[in-house]
Formats: sequence, structure tokens, C-alpha cells
Amino acid sequence: MPVWLYLVILGACTILGFSVFQIVSALQDSEREALRNRLAALGRSSTTDGPESYLRGGRPSHAPWLKLILFRKSWNDTLWWMLRQANLDISLGSFVLVSVLLALLGGGAARLLGWGIILQVVLFIAFLLVPIGWVRIKIRKRLTLFEEQLPEALDLIGRSLKAGHTFTSGMTLVSQEFADPIREEFRLTIEEINFGGHINDALDSLAERVPSPDVVFFVAAVKIQSETGGKLTEIMDSISYLIRERAKLKGKVAALSAEGRYSGLVMFLLPPVMMGVIKFLNPKYMAVLFDTTAGNYILYASGTMLAIGILVIQRMVNIRV
Repeated sequence: MPVWLYLVILGACTILGFSVFQIVSALQDSEREALRNRLAALGRSSTTDGPESYLRGGRPSHAPWLKLILFRKSWNDTLWWMLRQANLDISLGSFVLVSVLLALLGGGAARLLGWGIILQVVLFIAFLLVPIGWVRIKIRKRLTLFEEQLPEALDLIGRSLKAGHTFTSGMTLVSQEFADPIREEFRLTIEEINFGGHINDALDSLAERVPSPDVVFFVAAVKIQSETGGKLTEIMDSISYLIRERAKLKGKVAALSAEGRYSGLVMFLLPPVMMGVIKFLNPKYMAVLFDTTAGNYILYASGTMLAIGILVIQRMVNIRV
């Protein structure tokens, strides 16, 4: 049987397995169970720490098979918070299942292609981490958009304060006038306050959901002002100015470090691309690397040094502002 047919069958089995899991999960999720979970979440104390509070997002209870796979409760919480920060409407169990199926697909493809055990393990781990990398990209994009919206939102809160409105009214205006993601996050903060939560706890939840230094500045300034007093309008204007200046500095740093970042990208892509081109043009010339044990070790060592080099370059050009 051809190799491509094995790959097609493996991919079809992966899709079929995920579909069966989704159907079984939907059948088990009855309305009575959903209502019971809802009432249990509403009955929790508003002072519950961590993501277990309903007002902070309501961490779902995990299936026993998921706990057996992840082994540690902290991993469950970390993955769930990543999905929450990326604003993805997917259950934690489905996310883990997709990751495992992709890992099996990558490892099975390497096995069918006759690659060594080391490459099989590398592909298994790489495909296992692909969904996590995608979620991190979503979090980074959402966080960047939030930071771009925050100065304008603070200006709106400052103008509402000057017009005689309260601080919470200004946040309500932001949740009504702005687009996502800042609208969603401010809406959750206002809902937590309306449910009876303290404003400081609601702001702490906002800083927990949006891991940005700008949000930390905003939350800390409002909490300090509520304890010591002062003009909140001037504080909003100062924070807005600070965030804009910080964004300008980040842009300058990104422009100055662009050469290093793109040099690292070229250095990372050039060896495998050239190896693929040479193997396509003259397969016998590269056969010694793939068909001999010493050649395989050379490939493993080269790949390891290449990965270490790109990590070092990334650390050098990743300047935090």
C-alpha cells in the first residue's frame, strides 16, 4: 500500500475520533446537568480565590480521563486560563484531544515514512505543541489589540468623570462604545461589580484576565486613589499618556531590533530549505545523511544546534519595555 494512502487513512481516523468524541460529549451534557452546574457556580462565595469564582469566569470541572492525562491539577488551570485569555469557545477536553490526535498524526506519519525513532519523537512533540502555539499567538494578538484600545478607553473614562459621572459609569460606557476585546473585559468587570463584588476585586480580576503591564498600572492607580484620594481624572490622563509613550518606545525598540529578528529567521530557515532543494535536485548527494547512521547523528546534532541558536537570538532581540 502506498505511503500517501496510509497518511490519508490516518488523517481520516483522526477526524473520525474527534467527531465521535464531540458527539458523545454533547449527548452527556444534559440540560439538568447544565442547570446544576449553573446553580452551583452562583452559590459560590464571591471571595473564592483563583479561577473558581463564577464572576471570574467559572473554571469548569474536568473529566476524570483528562486528569489522568494531565496528572497535575495546575496544568489543568494553566491550559484553561490560556483558552480563556485567547477567548476561544472550546472545552478543555476537546483542546487536549485535538493536541493528542495531532501528535499521533505527526508521529504516525514519521513512522510510515520510515524515519528514525528520534525524528518520530520530535514530530510527536512538535505536533502536540502546535495547538498551544496557536493559542499563544491568539493571546498575543488579543493582548496587543487590547493595549491599543486602552488609552482611548481611559480618555473616555476621564471625560465621563469630568462630566460628573462615576468611575463605574465610565467603564460601562467603554463596554458599550468600544469593540472587542476591551468591551468584553470591561463588561465582565462591570458585571462582577453589579453582582455585589468589590470594585478592587473586580479590577484584580481584570488584571488577572489580561496579563498586561498597562492594565496593572491602571488597576494599581485606581486602587491607590480609592484609598488615598486624589483627582481620578488627572490619574486617567496620566496613565493614558504613559501608555502612549510606552507604545512609542516599544515601536522604536521593535524597529531597531528588526534586523536581528529577521537575521535569526533567515538563519533558521536557510539550512533546511537548502537541504530540501539539494535533495530534490540531487538525491544521491544527500543520501549519505539519511541512509547512514553517522549521517543521522549529524542531522540530529545540526538540528539541536540550530534550535539552540534560534533561542539565543530570540532572547537577545526580545527586549522588554
